[in-house]
Amino acid sequence: MVQLAAVVEQLAAAVEQLAALVEQLTALVEQLTALVEQLAAAVEQLTAPVEQLTAVVEQLAALVEQLAAAVEQLAAPVEQLTAVVEQLTAPVEQLAAVVEQLAAVMEQLAAVMEQLAAVAALVERNKIQVVTTQEVDKTLVEVVSERYGNLVARHARTSEVVKLAACKMI
Repeated sequence: MVQLAAVVEQLAAAVEQLAALVEQLTALVEQLTALVEQLAAAVEQLTAPVEQLTAVVEQLAALVEQLAAAVEQLAAPVEQLTAVVEQLTAPVEQLAAVVEQLAAVMEQLAAVMEQLAAVAALVERNKIQVVTTQEVDKTLVEVVSERYGNLVARHARTSEVVKLAACKMI
């Protein structure tokens, strides 16, 4: 019996230890339950932003698709514009060359105008009479005509004199 009492006492001590462990386990379960509830609340709080973030990402994806479609639509006009620019390049370069040539001619013309102004000033200073080529040609024609007329008249007189002399000799 003594042994039974010792075993019962040991059992009672083991039960007490078991009860203490059960109390500790209950406290741990309660703490774990509280942590799970906090985790659930945190997950709920994170779910809304994740859903919002998902919606924003979906909107961004839709905008990127729209942007890609717009870029595709712009590709053909950009290519056409590039072709037009390429076609206009040669005429523009030609026009630039013509403008450069025109500028050179204008510079030459300005130099000639300066020279003419200098000649005009010289003529004015020296009172030189300027005669045009047409006036010179006209004067030459008149002089030549007059001299030719005189020559023809002399020839005619000479011919008459010769004829008269020939008639007298006969």
